[in-house]
Amino acid sequence: MAKPFLFMAEPARSGAATCKVCKEKIAKGDLRVGVISSFFCKDTFISDHSDVTGPLAATTRKDIDHLYDDHAGWQWRWHHVQCFKFEKFPALKDTSCFVDDGTNHGFTPFSSLSAAHKKTLENCIKGAGGGAAKPKATPKPKAATPAKRAAPDAGPPAKKAKTSSAALAGKTIVFTGTLAMKRVDATSAATSAGAKVTGDVSKNTDIVVCGPGAGSKLAKAQSLGIEVWDEEKFKSTCGL
Repeated sequence: MAKPFLFMAEPARSGAATCKVCKEKIAKGDLRVGVISSFFCKDTFISDHSDVTGPLAATTRKDIDHLYDDHAGWQWRWHHVQCFKFEKFPALKDTSCFVDDGTNHGFTPFSSLSAAHKKTLENCIKGAGGGAAKPKATPKPKAATPAKRAAPDAGPPAKKAKTSSAALAGKTIVFTGTLAMKRVDATSAATSAGAKVTGDVSKNTDIVVCGPGAGSKLAKAQSLGIEVWDEEKFKSTCGL
């Protein structure tokens, strides 16, 4: 039997919701991801998907109407986009699995998101599973730059761009504290450079980027000997 999930992504509406992973407030306007997985499956939904077994993302108005009951007390479980564990939800195969026709229940359609938010979600889903191989840091062996001495002005900038992406490609990054740039922009910059962003510090973390007010995550990073960057170093590495 199909096990239904609802997934929604939107800019936080008020800043009151707390991330289920890091337990911090999700600032108003920051991209957040919500999931509902506890349903009483109605016969109509089961019969519509009798050929499906396992997890299934409900996206159409028909499916949502057959599942969602405004009076049943279900609530979205909200997460910072960088805290949401995409790899734990095989039903979320790509961005088409976010609700896009649930306006009669007050849901935010995926198609209404900004291009930047859509790109961030695409990168996060790719990084969690089916993404293209990121280890494109191999272009380092381009020590044949001496031949480019005829154009000294063009050489150094191009080389720095590659060093920056190589510094982050394949790395696991955690952001903590208050950053001057929006979290969603920091996450997008990191994933675009080939890094993976998570919400928790662990022995698998490579870099922790800290802003003012960093607390337990910074302390844990220091205890594990993890490299700690400030926001300026992160931005310069990303070429921002």
